[in-house]
Amino acid sequence: MLRMYKLFSPLILLLFFTACGGHPVTQSDQENCPLQNNSMGPQWACEPYLAGGVAAVGVEPIDPHNKEAQTKRATDNAHDALKRQIHFKINRILKNFAQLTGIGSYNQMKSISNEVSAKVIASILTQSVEAKLWDDPSNSDRYVLMAVNPTISHDVTKKEIL
Repeated sequence: MLRMYKLFSPLILLLFFTACGGHPVTQSDQENCPLQNNSMGPQWACEPYLAGGVAAVGVEPIDPHNKEAQTKRATDNAHDALKRQIHFKINRILKNFAQLTGIGSYNQMKSISNEVSAKVIASILTQSVEAKLWDDPSNSDRYVLMAVNPTISHDVTKKEIL
């Protein structure tokens, strides 16, 4: 099992960051994105992007007595979204690799995927930063955009996997 993990680790790293890359996307702070409560918000609140990196939005309803706690909960929600995103990408990469090569059973791939995801996620989340913050004027929901710089995430992931 360890041998398969070491075999797949460099491949996963390469494919993960190739999949996360992309063309630069400009993010506007203009409120032109329809939100669930029928108000308009910034584009990044609907479609979180970081060119070449990983980004996610967390939302938390109003807490009029403690804005700091509201921000913390919104940040935690964004971290959860980042975890799901990274775990999904790693699972997809491994599944595609296993199907194309015929190497490894489903259970082996699942085990390797869970191990790699846990290591990568733990390291990457410590490097995430609050990129943007916005309060919806219609209901005071707090939106937090958390992002991981592609250079940082590549270096951290490489260190954890290899």
